[in-house]
Amino acid sequence: EQALSVGCEEGKNNSIEDVQPLSSTGVLTLGRRLIYSHHIISKKKRADIKALASEYSLTGYMKIGWPGLLIVEGEEEDCNNFYDSIRSWSWQYLVVRGEQQEKIAVGRTIDSLRRFQSFQEVEDMSTVAGECRKAGLEALFRTGMKVYDNDENGNMTLGERKDVATTWFGALILVDHMNDGKGYRKWLRKTSLEVGCFLLVKQFYPGEDYSKRPKIFVCVVGDKRDVSTFLKRWRSSRVDVDSRGKACLERQMTTLHEGVLTFENPYDALDWDQAASEDKFTVTEDQMTITLNQLGWTQTGKDILGFIEV
Repeated sequence: EQALSVGCEEGKNNSIEDVQPLSSTGVLTLGRRLIYSHHIISKKKRADIKALASEYSLTGYMKIGWPGLLIVEGEEEDCNNFYDSIRSWSWQYLVVRGEQQEKIAVGRTIDSLRRFQSFQEVEDMSTVAGECRKAGLEALFRTGMKVYDNDENGNMTLGERKDVATTWFGALILVDHMNDGKGYRKWLRKTSLEVGCFLLVKQFYPGEDYSKRPKIFVCVVGDKRDVSTFLKRWRSSRVDVDSRGKACLERQMTTLHEGVLTFENPYDALDWDQAASEDKFTVTEDQMTITLNQLGWTQTGKDILGFIEV
């Protein structure tokens, strides 16, 4: 048996040409993938991932929330098909960061070499780290999480991310207008992904009166440091265009609320896959109120909406 461990870099071809699954060369190959996502929150998406893992006879773990992580193992071809299937779905960010292949000796089976016996959903990264440690897959986990610690002797050891928020911080911003709406919102989505924050971008028409200017909300949720970084970039970047079409800074944004949020975690508060979606940008006033309350602001949604209409 020969195991190959590969750390993957985003944007590069990570295929291994000299080790192929049974269907291609007659060599049975066990594959593993560590797949990193900005987040895995949607209940439907989680159910679909479980169903797909079952369809391809894959075992491993799905760590939900932010960040999201999938570690799966099974026949190499099935691992490829699994990833090809899920990457066609809507994601803010999804990439294979680590993979392994093991040739299976004659007389052995895929199941005899599995390190995980089932596919489970968990909420804590420490659970996945511990299971990888017990399974002898520390290197794969480290590669996927980009964690490289040194012990007192200078040797590589398995570390754990320190940047996963335990206290959630949020900022709710009212934007006066967006001249280049699509370009502006694209910048917001791109920057939230780079910084590692949840993002909601919505507009509504007060009283459903479409003759009036809409109210535009931007909500950013995450670790306090990350939210602060996002806001700093926003205020210092040319995110919109002026009346002459020239790129300009945002000068008419009002912070309605900024501080620690009251919920324990934001994972089930909203469908974050749709929160900043371009085709879900416009909502009703009632929908906006419900959304603000779901996010757990210390003020109620109606309080905030009433404030901005004064």
